[in-house]
Amino acid sequence: MTHLRELTRLLPGLLAVLVFSSTLLADTPIPESAAKPVNRALLVGCTRYPMLAGGRWDLVGPTNDVGLMAEVLRPFGFEPENMTILRDWPDHEALRPTRVNIEAAFARLAKQARPGEQVFIHMSGQGSQQPANPTSADVELDGLDEIFLPADVKGWNGRVGSIENSIVDNEIAACLEAIRATGANVWVVFDCCHAGTMTRGDEERERYRYVPVGSLVPSEILAAAQKRAASQPTERPRGAEDRPVAKGGDLVAFYACQPNELAPEMLLPATSDRYQGLLTYTVAQVLTQSHGPLTYRDLADGVLARYRAMNRWQPTPSADGTGLAREVFGSRTWPDRPTVLLGKPDNAGRPELLAGGLHGIRPGSILAVYPPAGAPDADKVVGHIRTGNVWPLTSSVVPVAFANLAKPDPGVLLPGSRCKVVFVDYGDLKMRVALQTQSVPGSWNTHAPDKGPKQLEESLAVAAKSAGGLFERTAKMEHADWFVRASGDRVVLVPVAGWATKFTAGGDGVPAQFAIGSPTAKDLGEALASSLSRIARARQLLSLAGAGQGVARGEGAVAIELEMLRRRDASDAGEVVSCGPDGRTLSAGDGIAFRVTNPGKLAVDVTLLFVDSGYGISSLFPPAGTSGDNRLPPGQSLVTPLVHVTADTVGAEQVVAIAVRAGREPVDFTCLEQLTLERARGSGGDTALTTPIGQLLQTAVYGQGNTRGLAAAQVDAYTVRMLPWPTLPGLGVPKPE
Repeated sequence: MTHLRELTRLLPGLLAVLVFSSTLLADTPIPESAAKPVNRALLVGCTRYPMLAGGRWDLVGPTNDVGLMAEVLRPFGFEPENMTILRDWPDHEALRPTRVNIEAAFARLAKQARPGEQVFIHMSGQGSQQPANPTSADVELDGLDEIFLPADVKGWNGRVGSIENSIVDNEIAACLEAIRATGANVWVVFDCCHAGTMTRGDEERERYRYVPVGSLVPSEILAAAQKRAASQPTERPRGAEDRPVAKGGDLVAFYACQPNELAPEMLLPATSDRYQGLLTYTVAQVLTQSHGPLTYRDLADGVLARYRAMNRWQPTPSADGTGLAREVFGSRTWPDRPTVLLGKPDNAGRPELLAGGLHGIRPGSILAVYPPAGAPDADKVVGHIRTGNVWPLTSSVVPVAFANLAKPDPGVLLPGSRCKVVFVDYGDLKMRVALQTQSVPGSWNTHAPDKGPKQLEESLAVAAKSAGGLFERTAKMEHADWFVRASGDRVVLVPVAGWATKFTAGGDGVPAQFAIGSPTAKDLGEALASSLSRIARARQLLSLAGAGQGVARGEGAVAIELEMLRRRDASDAGEVVSCGPDGRTLSAGDGIAFRVTNPGKLAVDVTLLFVDSGYGISSLFPPAGTSGDNRLPPGQSLVTPLVHVTADTVGAEQVVAIAVRAGREPVDFTCLEQLTLERARGSGGDTALTTPIGQLLQTAVYGQGNTRGLAAAQVDAYTVRMLPWPTLPGLGVPKPE
């Protein structure tokens, strides 16, 4: 939807001109007398569109999104009787996510909400645009209004001048203001999008929640709207965005993407058979895995970090509103992470783990099993299980022998048995690459190894050998992380999520540094090896950073806090650069630094690595080639030297902080800079690569060794934090001085 800085601009005066039913404010208000405040939710999931182009625009994930959020909300005090759920297209008409039912649900919230209560609204489905109302005082610079599509949406209705049954952003703004005016605090999540221009990746694996406006509105109507927009002022009326917002509760909005991006739904986690909205799943994941209270700004930051850990450079989720600094749901105490339990066995007698991807469970990990609480010898391990398929809330498991204990008999794996992760499996730590060629515009053919054009196959074989195991070919498009695409006289690299055009300059939407060369070039193999190795190293580093954030840690585990500071000069203490609606905004020439705090009781050794949009890795702290000056005592902070932003690269940038429990000799990971293994080891980083996390990083970043997991005690001895930001053209990125 329109970002909240636009929604809040619409709020003053809207209560008097609500376009929804006049009953929205006509009901008698609830007396102030009442029992304690309650948390209320409206969950909307539009999956089926039976009246729109014969189901052409149907989705899969919104129904799953609603079910997932209903489960996530319960520990935060949202009772089922206070949740309104509208999803799919059930036989019971009152439960369908139609315009009338959504309108009525908003009206009930405006009637029932009370001061201090928490109201959560989730809207998942298709988005689009339509010509703006020419009589509206609101100025749309492109002549189009953003709209949400309920399940009963129809096509263009020329008589009323709109897409029938759609909900316009102004209408949603008015409904949100009506609830906020009661004094309740409102959080709304829009998992949909309204426009998008990008180089697409795997459209089989990902579906996009956007109906092109040209599929809904006749071309002559669009042309007239664009003509009207061209004759209007190119800027909004002075003061339009500075008008005061009426008193009431706070309002926070999360958006799935930026205006020129697409909001995807996909199989999440990857081993699941269920489609989920990427934003919905990631919000739920960060909430579920958090060990303590979060502000909405912290949550938005965590969502973006998870996207980067998934090696997604787009879409860029955003958050806006008056309450970003407030704790999520007003909670200063946080629900305990639930005890991981075994559920009832299935019909084949196989046990099920009542925890999944949302809880940080990974395929192949091993858990110790304890008897149910209150049973005799409840603190004695009865055996171990290994996870197989992992879904959002559950996982399949099999009994295994581990740690000198034999494989347990299924009879001891009782429902209610308590489980604890003792080995975290990070996978084989290889990037998977698929070769694609184009026969007709817009259609890509994926080739199995040795089945593609001969010269391309030979070049990829050279690249794979030179890369030393950092990547491998895959025959299945759905298993690929990156595509090598050949069309005409160009070979380019495209991530599975595609390229967002705001970061690109080429006519095909591919950044110049990822255009590798000609399919017939003699040095194509070496060029592919260099580029794919560079990508794989940075990608695996970010993956491990994200994976580590979801793993349950014991008391006393290593932890650090990471902040970006904007500084005028070396004498300036600086101010924290928070994650706002467009991420962290940096301009060329800005001075920045990073502050790392050790809140624990033991000293840690800290390394900060900058990963740029070209997949370069450089050390911000400590300076490469130095040693012994990166130890951070307990309860203290360090601030890195001042660096200045340049405009060398644009796109997704991030700093990764690695902290390990201090030992006799200081340890740093400056050896992970983008150098050859031999040169890196010559820079004094050998000690770091012999630690447990170092061995894992050696496998991930250099393709050396066979470490693919860590024991629980090893997990507690390190932490990796990521601080991401998107850098747009005309801004810049930090470079060490």
